[in-house]
Amino acid sequence: MKLKRGIQKQIRERTGFGASYVSDICNGNIRITSWPTAKKFAAATGTHPLLWLEGTICEIQTAISPLKKGSSRMNNNCYRNLM
Repeated sequence: MKLKRGIQKQIRERTGFGASYVSDICNGNIRITSWPTAKKFAAATGTHPLLWLEGTICEIQTAISPLKKGSSRMNNNCYRNLM
């Protein structure tokens, strides 16, 4: 799932973390393992810290991607990964 342009930039600006780190988190290359970091990402995105600690990459990307009118929250790639 490709994130809408500008989402990672907004997260970077709101958390103070570097571009590479935010990109790696948002693309599932690395996981957040500390509660304080999870809280920063949650505050920046309006989500819950547990999403960042325990959520799958599909759950994270779906939660931070703005919904398009009439679309489902879960795209086909995420759905296939769950089966």
